[in-house]
Amino acid sequence: MIIDRIQLAGLEAYFQVGAGGVNLGGQNPLTARTKQLGRGKQLEISAIELLIESGNDLTDLFNFNFDTQNNPPTPDPLFSITLMKEMFPALFADPFRHRVHNISGFEDFKRGTMENAKVLDVEGIPTIVSIGTGICTWKSPLYPMPEPINLNHASWELAASTRTPPGNFKYSLKLATFDANQAPFLTFFLANNLDPTKPRKAENCNLKDVGFYQIEFTADVTTTPTTPRLSWSRSRQAIT
Repeated sequence: MIIDRIQLAGLEAYFQVGAGGVNLGGQNPLTARTKQLGRGKQLEISAIELLIESGNDLTDLFNFNFDTQNNPPTPDPLFSITLMKEMFPALFADPFRHRVHNISGFEDFKRGTMENAKVLDVEGIPTIVSIGTGICTWKSPLYPMPEPINLNHASWELAASTRTPPGNFKYSLKLATFDANQAPFLTFFLANNLDPTKPRKAENCNLKDVGFYQIEFTADVTTTPTTPRLSWSRSRQAIT
């Protein structure tokens, strides 16, 4: 006989802020997420209960204030619940409101221009790898969009571990945007002189009306280990 025990209640069942905080009230809006599911686990949500407590009268929160034309305004919600998906590691977004553009593979990388780098297969993934030490770069071609879009978030992968010593290399990832006529619009640093221990994402970029865009990757490699020295692949932008 095997007996398995799981937790059915307690803090695991609450939306939490910080270390065990369950109070979502306050002067400023707070965002809380459910605990990330482990591998092989599924979560089925059948109901959500909301409890509002206050030492003051809560009636004013539910009243409409009419203007001089007797038109009620559109009030801000007291709370909202949104479905968020971990679309890429540590990057959450509503999958029903976003599209994803993926840059990866030998075709994408070889269409760009490189200096002091080449494309290799690293554990089955096409990867930009530096040749020795020093500065290496890769610049993508211009990617045209069927119509102007908004770029909100980006996530990328490095073949280097997050435990790689910070002094081994620094890298930058630049996103250049253009309008529908290919006129330069705005340049945005997704990563600026970072080491591999830093998070590999950029959120809330809020780049609007982008007709074309271009990615430029630059790395300064200071050491030469026996394994591939610098790798990067799969820059991803969530597009709304």
